[in-house]
Amino acid sequence: MKYFIFGSGSIGRQHYNNLQVLGADVKILSWKKINLEETLNEIKKLNEGIGVIIATGSDVRTQLIKELTKFDISLYIEKPLAFKKKDIDFIYSLPKKILKKSVVGFMMRYHPIILEMYKLKFDDYFRANFEIGLDVNCWRDNWKFSKSYASNSSGGGVLLDLCHEIDIANLLCGPGKIKNVYSLLSPKFPGVDIASTLIFSNKNNYIYNVSMDYLAPTLLRQGKIIGKKLILEYDIANNLLKIDNGKNKEIKSYDVDRNTLFLSLMKDFMALAEGKKVSNKLIPRLDKVKNVCELIASAWKKREFVGELATKLR
Repeated sequence: MKYFIFGSGSIGRQHYNNLQVLGADVKILSWKKINLEETLNEIKKLNEGIGVIIATGSDVRTQLIKELTKFDISLYIEKPLAFKKKDIDFIYSLPKKILKKSVVGFMMRYHPIILEMYKLKFDDYFRANFEIGLDVNCWRDNWKFSKSYASNSSGGGVLLDLCHEIDIANLLCGPGKIKNVYSLLSPKFPGVDIASTLIFSNKNNYIYNVSMDYLAPTLLRQGKIIGKKLILEYDIANNLLKIDNGKNKEIKSYDVDRNTLFLSLMKDFMALAEGKKVSNKLIPRLDKVKNVCELIASAWKKREFVGELATKLR
């Protein structure tokens, strides 16, 4: 099995390192420097047993996917899948054979806290909240927001960047419908949301919200699901889960790092591509995550900019 990575930014390089750790035959390609025709010819000669990781900006993926799916191929597409409905519609028009052996990069589905909460999921909750925030200037070394895809008004912004939380919320509380999306922007980056709050309702008309920002001075990644008989409260930044039934409170701690989640999903993607059994029933297989992918794109389109906030975004 041969694997190709399109996109040599930080996430592409992380996937490359992980595939090497997993013993894969892998080649990484810079999107800015790629000879696409030459690469497609190389893939054509292989004809079968091909896995492709797409770690480019979401604005250039559709044409690439059109070319790649001419072959018998498995796709690992970084989140978000797409931010335009027409692109999502195109991807879901692909042959079912491809959809069933491809994934979207929602690796948080491999976090033990999320897996535990899913197992404990209950139907009598009536409200929930999920939030994530971190100063974007601190994300990576030798990196500037202003030079990144995230600062682009077409497909950038915090809602798409941190859409894992939308997937988590809908996995645990959904599927949901969007009620409102309220966003703030920076005067320096018109059309780019630097903080967004999304409000959803589910089939029982229970409300839950997701908040995200590029501004918090330290990592904030937590949430709470409140029901009549049980409260689940998690803190992924500190790997803690609290389970409270009103009589007893249990606090669980976990030893997990972020790259372990990437490795776990990549290992399952390789299994899927190679026709083997996967480890996690919540694997974000492309044919099973259409709802949340559509929801993310719809939420991005529905952003209502309610104000500006001066920031030190570089």
